[in-house]
Amino acid sequence: CRFDLTITGVGFTSLEVAALFWNERQSKWFAGASRVFTATGQHAISVDARGAAVYLKVVAFTGTSFSLSADYVLS
Repeated sequence: CRFDLTITGVGFTSLEVAALFWNERQSKWFAGASRVFTATGQHAISVDARGAAVYLKVVAFTGTSFSLSADYVLS
């Protein structure tokens, strides 16, 4: 799965996002790898989902404010 991200912000320094997986069998969330962005603009993240439900979680942000929009493409 590829997530296409658009990040905008004011006083933007960094934004960290992580892949978040839901394990239905165990009824638990599991965090995957994370990535730190240090610039606004368009970015992409590839995640090996293997048929699982996968989400993006904002882990940390440094700055005044930000907006994150995401779209996905199954691969």
